[in-house]
Amino acid sequence: QIISLHLIAKKKWFWAGLWCSITALVWQPTGVLGVFAVVLAFFQAEEHAKRVNNVLKVIVGASIPVVLISAYFCLKGAFFDFIDGYLIFNLSHIERTEASFWQHIQYPLISILKGYPIAYLSILLSFVMMGLLLAWRLKLNGNSFSAMVKKDSFAIVVLSCPVYIIWSFIDFQGPPDFYVLIPYSAIGFAWLLNLAMDGVSRLEGSATEISAKCSVMICLILVGVSAFSYRVWSDSELVKQKQKLEYIVKTFAPRQKIATIGIPEIPVLLKIKNPNRYLFVINGVDNNIDARFAGGFKGWMNSIAGYDPDFIAVGSIRSKYNDEVVAWLERGYIKKRFGDWNIYVKNDPFQQLK
Repeated sequence: QIISLHLIAKKKWFWAGLWCSITALVWQPTGVLGVFAVVLAFFQAEEHAKRVNNVLKVIVGASIPVVLISAYFCLKGAFFDFIDGYLIFNLSHIERTEASFWQHIQYPLISILKGYPIAYLSILLSFVMMGLLLAWRLKLNGNSFSAMVKKDSFAIVVLSCPVYIIWSFIDFQGPPDFYVLIPYSAIGFAWLLNLAMDGVSRLEGSATEISAKCSVMICLILVGVSAFSYRVWSDSELVKQKQKLEYIVKTFAPRQKIATIGIPEIPVLLKIKNPNRYLFVINGVDNNIDARFAGGFKGWMNSIAGYDPDFIAVGSIRSKYNDEVVAWLERGYIKKRFGDWNIYVKNDPFQQLK
């Protein structure tokens, strides 16, 4: 995403299209950058022929990752799975929990506070500065939006930042969804520091020396806080997870046969594959399973039963099949609680569902 923003600002249209495509393949909503790249490629050229040429560069660049990814899935015989997971599921099966207007406003703010507690105030301040920065860019272009779109290299930031903020208030699922806003937060905070340094440089005396010392001090503080935050929040949680999982596997999974529903970190940490590709049943994934899996949702449960795991790690279910899944688990497994994880340890072999 950062590379895409940079290339669009520099008017490197072919490479901008390529990186926008890669970004969109990672997360669908970032496809808006590709749309803005086409718009800016057209309007930021004076001659009609140049406009067409720029747009074609974006389209050709964007098509390369799509063609390569599609070819890969075709070779693996999984092209429909790619289209289903990337597009069809999001259009026809996905479900979101109903929430009021104020809940949509509050949830991103609360999630960011929980996910980034040390940086929370600086994040809020950075977006205040980002709003002022966007207003300043409009003012530089005579308060003309069209003039800004046609001439300003900063136009991609002015156009895309509000879109992602609005999207976050509509469909924010947790702290990782803030990643798409980090570049804009960084720009806002950098502008704040730039204004501060400009203010220091106007002081009487050795302004350059003071400005340099302040810059170094700010950088050291930011690096120190980041290092402390990473050490406290990253290492400790990862170590705890590994230790907890090591004990669970050693105690309850002598055959290393494990299935998981809603806890993807377990197969990642153990470097094993789940019995099937459905790691979740939330947000409409259960609808997709029922429509795509042989035998529907019961067929999916039977496939796990047929795998005969030593235990099943269960996270959030939030499915219309919730009661059915719990009853199915409790028939053959004993529930044990380890922190946030529900571990259903094998008791008797599962009976296939009738």
